[in-house]
Amino acid sequence: MRSGKLFVVCGLGFGDEGKGSVVDVLVRRHGAGLVVRYNGGPQAGHNVVSPDGVWHCFAQFGAGTLVPGVRTLLSREMLVEPENLLAEAAALSSKGHGDALARLKIDPRCAVVTPLHKMIGQMLEICRGGSAYGSCGMGVGQAVLDRDAGDQLTVGELIAGRGLERRLKRLRKKRLAEAGELLKRCSVPELREAYEYFRQRTEPDRLLSAYRGFAEAA
Repeated sequence: MRSGKLFVVCGLGFGDEGKGSVVDVLVRRHGAGLVVRYNGGPQAGHNVVSPDGVWHCFAQFGAGTLVPGVRTLLSREMLVEPENLLAEAAALSSKGHGDALARLKIDPRCAVVTPLHKMIGQMLEICRGGSAYGSCGMGVGQAVLDRDAGDQLTVGELIAGRGLERRLKRLRKKRLAEAGELLKRCSVPELREAYEYFRQRTEPDRLLSAYRGFAEAA
């Protein structure tokens, strides 16, 4: 940071502490040039309203992005959802920040959240019925389990592209088998709907196309 200071913003409650607004204020007050997101994933909802009335709910970009020139670093502990990240970049562009992607750097070791992770997470939540955890269904928990088991797909792998189709097909086969077991255990109509939706969303050709687009943009 240009001021030579480092501020660490932590949430000690249940995620509604206003961290995004605090980061925006610190960036503006101290002339910070970089916001580092050091953990978490695309389930974030950091609402910021700029002094000129521009609103954005930050999910993956740093909450200082509404300030011109401020960069974001997603550090290695972040989980990245590539398709949602590009959608958020488009939303920021529509609000006058077309260079948001150019101001973003992602550690290649970041684990990737795929629609397959979302499928299993949402199906498990449906099966829990009245004992549901209250998950937001973004697949982060499932991606963390893969990461902790050393079986994560990384941003670096998406960008390199080598063996990506093989990795995606293996991951899809594994997750569809898990989903099939859930369908046997839990006879809820919503479960079949979720399965069919994500089965289509995770066709290898569609995922490859989406991730290649992300690699080109990144």
